[in-house]
Amino acid sequence: MDSFLLEKTPRGFVPAFPQDADDADLVPMGTQVRVSMPGKSEKMNRFFWALMTHVGNALGIDKRSLATELLVKLNRVDAFQFTDGRMQVVPRSIAAMKVDEFRAFLDEALLLLVTHYLPDMPRDRLLAEVLRMCGVSYADIMGGRR
Repeated sequence: MDSFLLEKTPRGFVPAFPQDADDADLVPMGTQVRVSMPGKSEKMNRFFWALMTHVGNALGIDKRSLATELLVKLNRVDAFQFTDGRMQVVPRSIAAMKVDEFRAFLDEALLLLVTHYLPDMPRDRLLAEVLRMCGVSYADIMGGRR
């Protein structure tokens, strides 16, 4: 669990969505937490992980495994060489991507998901389901473009 979304209500802060409630249940009683207002990059990051969760659940695989696979397949990796000469490839961090890099990656990831992983799922339907799940708008993610 990296983060989860809370909503302020008259009863106080409550998990915003079912997946947030699951993540909140993992926080031990008495733990102090920091609440911050989501910025644009946090919304993008939240959308990505909602997409990975949604598709991962449909495929029966872990969201982190799916994300790693997409990053590697779409060549969003960094390589480095060990002192013994062996090479290691490490997927890039989604959260560390700049906005333009993330948008390009997301375009490619969506295309890969609907052509190879979920071929019967139209792109717009997948987007609508995930946007509804995570409570952000398409403009938050892609700057208004389709």
